[in-house]
Amino acid sequence: MKVRLTDEGVIQSCKTYSINNRHILLNVAIDIKVKNKTRPWKTKKPTVTNIIIMNMLYSLNKNCRLYYSRQKSAAYKSTYNVRGLSNYHIMNAIDELEQLGYLFNRIASRQYDMKDEHTMSSWIEPTPFFKSEFLTDTELMMKANSAFNAAWMPIIMRDADKNPIDYRADEYSFAIENVVTRLNETNDQFVFTDHDGLEFQNLYCRIFNNSNFMQGGRFYKASVLNIENKESDNRLRIKIDGESVVEVDYTALHIFIAAEKLGIAHTLGDDPYKRITDIDRNIVKLSINTMFNCTSRGQAVKALGKRFKELKYTERSSVQVVEAVFSAFPELKHEFCYQQCSGLTMQNKDSWMTHYVANVMSTLGKPFLPVHDSGIVRAQDEALLIELMCNAYKQTLNVDSIVHMKASRMGADGVKVKDDVSC
Repeated sequence: MKVRLTDEGVIQSCKTYSINNRHILLNVAIDIKVKNKTRPWKTKKPTVTNIIIMNMLYSLNKNCRLYYSRQKSAAYKSTYNVRGLSNYHIMNAIDELEQLGYLFNRIASRQYDMKDEHTMSSWIEPTPFFKSEFLTDTELMMKANSAFNAAWMPIIMRDADKNPIDYRADEYSFAIENVVTRLNETNDQFVFTDHDGLEFQNLYCRIFNNSNFMQGGRFYKASVLNIENKESDNRLRIKIDGESVVEVDYTALHIFIAAEKLGIAHTLGDDPYKRITDIDRNIVKLSINTMFNCTSRGQAVKALGKRFKELKYTERSSVQVVEAVFSAFPELKHEFCYQQCSGLTMQNKDSWMTHYVANVMSTLGKPFLPVHDSGIVRAQDEALLIELMCNAYKQTLNVDSIVHMKASRMGADGVKVKDDVSC
């Protein structure tokens, strides 16, 4: 059976809300019902076919868009790929399922008129035929959901080239996994809706860098991270079980982390970005965070030049802005553009602050959405979040300083309200 996509189907696909997305998990267990169903199809790699179907059942269950990569990859076994599959295997199986009439294959380069199909992940959608064959089996849908959650990796370790690598499983890694898993299980008990009232899912993992648990470690992959917020404040329009939310954010966290190490945090005031008065604060913030993550002044100038071009910012050159930052923060000159790159170490610090908060919130059975160095909770949990973030800062950095934070919410008139909640 070959299913043709109608014009209406094309329009529907373009409107699909891609904030709510998941990538195909290769480690997902295959239910016996799926194996029996696909056995007569005689596909080249039945196991790969079944993996895709189990993932698709999960995405239907959670109303997620299911992404996959067309980037060339080697076939090798690892913690993240116990069957040793490559993207080539996935693409071939998707092509077969499309020919059989079960899937619509949305190759990114064709959907977005791009030359390079590796620039963005492609995705697949179920056809009406797929839904008619599988969607009525409630038990199977529940099993697919459980199988996907079981296959989810709460920790991803990357090497210097950002390739996922195996890590040693011990009490330390188990403690990390337990908190992330409990956070995901707790959040799964609540309904999250976005600014358009559309439900979205949140599954977190912690991603560490450079083969080291002391580099990176932030909470990634949850759908909330895809919600644009700078201009629209859409994160503040999220509802949790229909209740309004509050976002609490550390102020200039990485500058304060660097300053705490030198014992000079008390000299920076409540907003260090304001030290540079003749450059837009957002540009100052972008530049400082970029400089923390660059290994040389030249690399920072180049990276910021590219970003300024994208933002159409022309008031200052990247050379001028970098020089302004060094001039405004002479005491932190060895933290900016440092050869060993202090950015990932600082991210590691803020990730442990998030870990602290996530551990308590999930233990109490309360929903919590980390967004790097901020957190989103129901309005009723605002005071608790402020207390936890304050304690997390002091315990992680082993200091007793003022913790500078802001709490943001949407007012009754639809205008953002921002309060100083430093403690």
